[in-house]
Amino acid sequence: MDSLKEPPKAAFSWFPGHMKSAWRMLEEQLKEIDVVLFLLDARIPRSCQHPQLLDSLRKRPVEQIWVLNKVDLANPQQTREWAAELRKLHHVVEMQSKSGSGLGALKQPLSAIKDRLAEKRSGRSLLERPLRLMVVGLPNVGKSSMLNRLVGRASAKTGKKPGLTRGKSNWVAGPDGILVRDTPGILYPRIETWPQLSHLTACGNVKADVIPRFEVATILLRRLQELGLQDRLPAPCLSLEELGRKLGFLLKGGIVDEERAAGWLFNQCFDGKLGTITWEPLHEPEQT
Repeated sequence: MDSLKEPPKAAFSWFPGHMKSAWRMLEEQLKEIDVVLFLLDARIPRSCQHPQLLDSLRKRPVEQIWVLNKVDLANPQQTREWAAELRKLHHVVEMQSKSGSGLGALKQPLSAIKDRLAEKRSGRSLLERPLRLMVVGLPNVGKSSMLNRLVGRASAKTGKKPGLTRGKSNWVAGPDGILVRDTPGILYPRIETWPQLSHLTACGNVKADVIPRFEVATILLRRLQELGLQDRLPAPCLSLEELGRKLGFLLKGGIVDEERAAGWLFNQCFDGKLGTITWEPLHEPEQT
């Protein structure tokens, strides 16, 4: 494969049975929700916008707060640009749910929504009740960490692998009169392009063992060059063979272990060891 040539259009699908069940459950639970926290990974705000989920939210009278999460791993300037763009249509909060940075900014709109709900119920002679909140998004965008921050304790399992939250979720009571419901991460059924698949892989939203690793890793190497970040690698590399040789990942006979090189690249991207990267800038850099 020529690493400088755009590969054919992808039609990659990874929608296991537990995701189908989770989708049906989410659709049903939306009926009893007051506000949805829609989490986006700040490194890939475009690919995190689940089309089917957005369509479901448009059909229901539920308030939304969009959270650009993991901002510590993204380019700060690009995050500001994305936040400004998304604020044209949504209430947006920039946050790092794992550390809790930005939580104060999130509590302000939640408090305002709670007050509006209480006023509305009072006008209809209904008793006040807790604000019902749901955290949604793709696998591994930080939903469980967000829930734990909102309720002030470790109530949901967190980790680096996508798909840790499965099965029916329960309400978790938090402070200030809120009930929070975590949801399993749900990937959209069909990923249309190779760049999109590659960006989702770099951020851990798709399991690296279910993708065409060679093609995806090669695209990520090229993407680093497009973004002007190739100097963050051990040496400028446009192929896994080059990368593996620079890293010393050799098999018998001096053959490069490209599988190991791909795994190294995926781990470096996911863990932020290549520095802050926004894989999907709002405006693409000009190519020279």
